[in-house]
Amino acid sequence: MRKENISSLIETKRNKPIHHKRKSVFEVHCYESTLNLSLIPSVVAKLNANGMKDSFAIFTFDTQVVTEGQSDNTLNLQYAIEDGVVGLEWPLCRARNIADKQRFIKYITERGCKVSEHIFESTGREFNDWTYLRIEEGNIVDLGMRILTELYQLQSNAEISLLVDGFEKPSTKMADVMHFVRQSVNQQEFAADVERISAVLRMVHGKTKSNEGDYAFAEIKTFLGSIQFTDMDGDESNHTFCSTILTEPRAKRHEEEPFGAHGINLLSTCGYHHLYTTENTYDKWFTVTNDNDFRKLAELCVGILHLLFDHQPGQPLEIDFFMPCPDSEKLPNREHLPELLQPPYGAFRYDFHIAMAKFHELMTIQSPTLTKSQENELAETYEKIENTLEEYPSWIQKLKKLGASYGNFYSYAIDQQTELIESLNVLHRRYSKMICH
Repeated sequence: MRKENISSLIETKRNKPIHHKRKSVFEVHCYESTLNLSLIPSVVAKLNANGMKDSFAIFTFDTQVVTEGQSDNTLNLQYAIEDGVVGLEWPLCRARNIADKQRFIKYITERGCKVSEHIFESTGREFNDWTYLRIEEGNIVDLGMRILTELYQLQSNAEISLLVDGFEKPSTKMADVMHFVRQSVNQQEFAADVERISAVLRMVHGKTKSNEGDYAFAEIKTFLGSIQFTDMDGDESNHTFCSTILTEPRAKRHEEEPFGAHGINLLSTCGYHHLYTTENTYDKWFTVTNDNDFRKLAELCVGILHLLFDHQPGQPLEIDFFMPCPDSEKLPNREHLPELLQPPYGAFRYDFHIAMAKFHELMTIQSPTLTKSQENELAETYEKIENTLEEYPSWIQKLKKLGASYGNFYSYAIDQQTELIESLNVLHRRYSKMICH
């Protein structure tokens, strides 16, 4: 009888639950970490301020409170955005959550809160639908804290697991640690690495063709790991990068050292999130709004390479990159230049395309050894790129003097110069013995 009375207080009856389509945690990029229970209000505040449609934060915890017939002591409590509103949710997909459904409803309704029952309709065919209870009214942050500390008797300083999607969990140390990482390479010995990576980031931004599934990226490699920056917009007015760090197991010890020795979860404190489905991989999204931000991002990259992967000044960096062929309408139109510059600029740009065509043809060769004919092609390509590069300093100065009205010609020439330089580096790395001879 008591169960019937409790169930009758649910706002939506069991036979008519609210249906809501939402991506499951398996269909989105989810990031997991641990945090102190006292930080839950900060997480919910960040979700409310920065979350998007279907963003969520799932807290997983163990309890000493016993439920008869249940050996599983692990439960989930979550906050999620639904129709633009943040709500507290009790997901009925874990055995212990299902077993404690009536205990949860009783606790909530005794405090005058309305509970609605929803059906989670996964957008992926391979995932089953499941139900969850949701509360939107009242102080849902305080209610969630009370559920954990009163109903399930967790200590206020307990460590719990956090899984998020669609926003970043707050970190009071993030700004300080990111500054520390950047400052660790704020010396002349690292200047060349910072300038090089900054130029490469400028080169790949805005080059993605997401409608065709072709994403521009640059990957900076060291012996212990790599950092990849993927252009996510394909729009030069919005510079959003997804930065992915892949660490080798040998680098893990650096991540776990005390902060004074460059650790306390260096990556997570900088805002990187461990990918839920991939081991030793971390992601963070960056929005770059001006030219100085490219340099700051490059400093952060070199700092991580130095502190986490033990990269030292003077050591070579391997940089691989990919950019889809640009759409012709996105290229600067030489007819917009002063008439006297149009013919030489056309010849100048033609030299670039010939050099890069030769480079890409060489990159299709799979064999580690070259035929005599291919060796000749390598020598011709190397010489063509070197000769083309010699033209760039004077052309860049000419285009710069034309002023802001011709800024797209200037920035395009800078990117072309970077592409030629890095292509030359790739050739030298791949065929150094042949080129030296």
